[in-house]
Amino acid sequence: MTNKQYREMDWLAIILLAIAALIICLTNVACSTFFVDDEVTYYVAGTTTADGSHYNPEQLTCAVKDRTLLHHWIRFEYRGNVVYCWANDVMPKTAKADYDLTPAAFMRLAPLYKGRLKVNAEIAP
Repeated sequence: MTNKQYREMDWLAIILLAIAALIICLTNVACSTFFVDDEVTYYVAGTTTADGSHYNPEQLTCAVKDRTLLHHWIRFEYRGNVVYCWANDVMPKTAKADYDLTPAAFMRLAPLYKGRLKVNAEIAP
């Protein structure tokens, strides 16, 4: 093979790797998934979370309705305020909100008296 053929093979390999990385990212939740107009509330009662850890209202954690989001960092944004929460608990399927945040996490977005917010949520990469 000539040097030109080797260079062409290098470019082809780079393009194929880029396409493979794009396919992996598009099919993988960890690459970032956005949810617009999700509803969050906060909860103050509890002792043990779904993953077995102790519920602490001062930590930045949340409960999720969808079990596939458990053990992911989730980024919530409300009117320019942002908080990252670790999903360590599961909500009942009958819950009206999409997420329950601890009071500490909720207060990073808005005062507690708001009670319920429409937020943009993202599974953090």
